[in-house]
Amino acid sequence: MTLMRLCWREVINHPRFTLLFTLNLALGICGFLALDAFKNSLSQELLDQSKKILSAEIEVSSRHPIASDEWEKARALLPRGTQITEVRSMFSMVGYGDESRLIQLKSIEDNFPLIGKIELDSPAPALSSSPSLWVYPELLQQLKMKVGDSLQLGGKPFRVTGIVKDDPQNLISAVAMAPRAYLSQKWLDETGLVRKGSTVSYARFMTFPKGTDINELRDRLFDAFVDPGIRVETHEQASQQMARLLGYLNDYLGLVSLTALMLASVGLGFLFRAYLSGRSVDMAILLSVGGTLGQVKALFLFQIFVLASFALIPSVFLGMVGIPLLTQLLGAFFPVAVEPAVSMSSIFKAFVVSVLGSLFACWPLLGLVNQFQPAQLLSENSYSGGKPKLLHWVPLLLMYWGLSIWQSQSVELGTLFIVAFLISALLAGALGWGLLKYIGRLQVRSLSLRLALRQLSRRPFASLSCFMALSLGALLVNLIPQIEASLEAEIQQPESSQLPSLFLFDIQEEQVQPLEEILRSEGLELNPPSPLIRARILSVNGEAFDKGDGREGLTREQQREHRFRNRGFNLSYRGSFSESESLYSGRLFTSPYEGEGTPEISVEHRFAERLGFDLGDVLEFDIQGVPIKGEIVNLRRVRWSSFQPNFFVQFPEGVLEPAPKTFIASIPSMESDLKLRLQNRVVQALPNISIVDVGRVVNRITSIADQMLGAVKWMAALSLFVGFMVVFSIALQQVRERRWDLNLMKILGGRFEDLQGLICWEFGLLGVMASFLGALISVALSFVLSLYLFDGVWAVNVWVPLVSPIALTVLTVLTAMLAVRGVLRESPQVILTDVA
Repeated sequence: MTLMRLCWREVINHPRFTLLFTLNLALGICGFLALDAFKNSLSQELLDQSKKILSAEIEVSSRHPIASDEWEKARALLPRGTQITEVRSMFSMVGYGDESRLIQLKSIEDNFPLIGKIELDSPAPALSSSPSLWVYPELLQQLKMKVGDSLQLGGKPFRVTGIVKDDPQNLISAVAMAPRAYLSQKWLDETGLVRKGSTVSYARFMTFPKGTDINELRDRLFDAFVDPGIRVETHEQASQQMARLLGYLNDYLGLVSLTALMLASVGLGFLFRAYLSGRSVDMAILLSVGGTLGQVKALFLFQIFVLASFALIPSVFLGMVGIPLLTQLLGAFFPVAVEPAVSMSSIFKAFVVSVLGSLFACWPLLGLVNQFQPAQLLSENSYSGGKPKLLHWVPLLLMYWGLSIWQSQSVELGTLFIVAFLISALLAGALGWGLLKYIGRLQVRSLSLRLALRQLSRRPFASLSCFMALSLGALLVNLIPQIEASLEAEIQQPESSQLPSLFLFDIQEEQVQPLEEILRSEGLELNPPSPLIRARILSVNGEAFDKGDGREGLTREQQREHRFRNRGFNLSYRGSFSESESLYSGRLFTSPYEGEGTPEISVEHRFAERLGFDLGDVLEFDIQGVPIKGEIVNLRRVRWSSFQPNFFVQFPEGVLEPAPKTFIASIPSMESDLKLRLQNRVVQALPNISIVDVGRVVNRITSIADQMLGAVKWMAALSLFVGFMVVFSIALQQVRERRWDLNLMKILGGRFEDLQGLICWEFGLLGVMASFLGALISVALSFVLSLYLFDGVWAVNVWVPLVSPIALTVLTVLTAMLAVRGVLRESPQVILTDVA
């Protein structure tokens, strides 16, 4: 009780410290709280509607027809009363008059969906009753048509009889390549779209009698399929798949929000050190009357715990304010309406982060209490403390490392983030310390400037804390535009390569020549077509390929490995690298394969890393029952954003030519009128070929990227605001400590303008040095991140590092003046009282 009473007195008797400590911490955790609430609400909403979203309880899917013997073996495991419906999905072109568009075509049976229903704008007959389509409204808008008109699909006209109003399988529409259309399975074969080697997804959806253990059945079905390209997912897994885009975005936003918490830790450390310095007499009295250092530490620890608990109140409020903005920024990505709210679990997580963050931020400074002596009571000087030991900062670093891994769901990314932040902080601290020492020796004529330089060098801890908070905030604010510039460069391509206008796939071997003739008649040349051969991997170095246990794992790396191990393989062959490929390691193909020895193969380097492949490994593939082996002789770096035909695995010429195949190709850049005319001619002559308008896809990707970067910028603004809060706290504390000096200068003839100039120079110098340093570090860090995120594509936004330091410096000075204006305007008579 005595400890609680003393702690409460400390809180009540020092309102300024209580308020600043609480606000710094609250701002640091509000982004974390808002993100956690949004993520939890979305996950719960998707889980609640997961059966409707999947339209079933389990889905078995593959990029190729499932072998009849494998399906029958799996079907024997299904309980009596199981309902099954089959769906085939593909991309295809549709024509209306002189216009054509790419659509995502789904052919369904009459009992689809098994759960939920496809809602139409108005009643329509069943799709199997006549050759008809149900389409998304945007397709009608694009083609300027109406219900009752007919679309040319493949070699057959289909009448549009319904407009889809609500679709249980409406996945993340923001990333959809094309609007969707539904067709009955009864009519799909008549279109002529499905040919040998066509790009088609095959799925069977199932529901089961009440009481069936869905997860156990899912595991048994997964084990029954030998083909690693067959996926088996429950409705809960499907909802998690749908949330993956938000998951990745939330991971990055979570890391950015951690920056705000880290900057808040800088402010907490400074405030607590200043508070300890001011409590020296009280500590001396407590030790003189029989108290122990342990009791003193316990008092301060309990006080920190209380203040961290208080910080939850404004954190919850600020988090709730930020949630509507997050919903507006991110809600358009997802097919379900999300109404996030701050839950008790989110509050508990924020409480744990708040308490641990504040305790670990202040713990190194509590070690300075050991150096305090009761004789300090007889000294006229307040206790200034010593230097914290580096070992005492380890718990704080470990906590942030654990938080980074937790927020990013990735050991690799979390470690990269904390290492980059730590290196940036150490660099900012070292350079800041050197600058502060150097400017203290400068000789200038201006009195205000000379005093400002002396103050910066004589109070290194306060100056360095402010410098680091500003530089790290400037680093983050400048880093976002640099990443955006690299992202745009990745999408828009460097000058050395040219983005194609159209991308074509599902080209049959006998259609290559007619397609080239159509292009030649328009004065165009088809880029060399690339063959595509479907295969599945059988073994690696003679051992059966492990497709895993079917569970995606906890980290993003485990999830990516699972998806790669359970996907179909598309093989190709070519004699040399294309313009979008370069050698990563190994050697080039020696020559076309001539039938002797094991053929050589080339593998994309990131794909190889995810699956554990390396140079010299021998992979065995099954191509429609024919085993083919290949030895990895090189790893390639691929620019996937080139929109040129590229593959994970490539053979040399002379191996796969006899295999069943289709071709994919691209057409160089052209005028929009010619592009539309050519697209329509290809659809009329070769209706099974699907065409992607690359420009439209790039615009869609850019739009999504802008939306994502908007959310990241919001978090960056939060971090910068926390940085200014640290500046405000430091400026207020500094001017309170120098209150006597400032008022003495007034008595000695110092004008208000001189004192104001002193503060402006002091914090203006901090702002300009810190913001320029943060901008320079951001450029260097963006280069490192470009190697990790964009495979070396790096671009610099020159204007941001030049303009932002000016704006940040002005804001820093305004923040400091707001903090000190009260002291600057007070009467100098206060130095005659005990208040000073």
